[in-house]
Amino acid sequence: MNPQVSIITATYNDGRFLNECIDSVINQVFMNWEWIVVNNGSSDNTEQLLKAIDDPRIHVCHLSENLGVSGGRNHGLKQAIGTYICFLDGDDILPSTSLQARLKAFESDASLEFVDGCVKSFKGDLSNLVGEYKPAFQGNPRSRLLSLDGSVFYGNTWMIKRVEGKSYFFNEAISHGKS
Repeated sequence: MNPQVSIITATYNDGRFLNECIDSVINQVFMNWEWIVVNNGSSDNTEQLLKAIDDPRIHVCHLSENLGVSGGRNHGLKQAIGTYICFLDGDDILPSTSLQARLKAFESDASLEFVDGCVKSFKGDLSNLVGEYKPAFQGNPRSRLLSLDGSVFYGNTWMIKRVEGKSYFFNEAISHGKS
């Protein structure tokens, strides 16, 4: 049976957060998913942590060089076979009902092509909540996305429904929010 959802993670030196990230995916209530994890040239313990995973739904690819977040995500997108795609950074976690809740929104309106999700921000560890984003915008988000006003996008919170004829790759020449 093909996975309904492809989760894509491009991770770079996220070893100190990776166990919580892994647990959050494995513990999803909705279970028909694949997780494509791209170890994007990490030099910490990321590779060892990923090699310890024993779940046939999880596909790990170890790259020798860092392709950047867009390149890493594109590498994962080339392998994804799910009807729906979502992204998860290696230092983030999915609440246990995250996939289920976003799929329910798709089921309620067949015209939807993407669904946003809630985000809780923590500092240091999961006991120090510093903020919460709850999507409220409805409609076409193009102008707000282009202005980066934060009302329709917070990190990688979207789940995208694949539509035939559309390309779902990142332009690797464009970057935003570099630190």
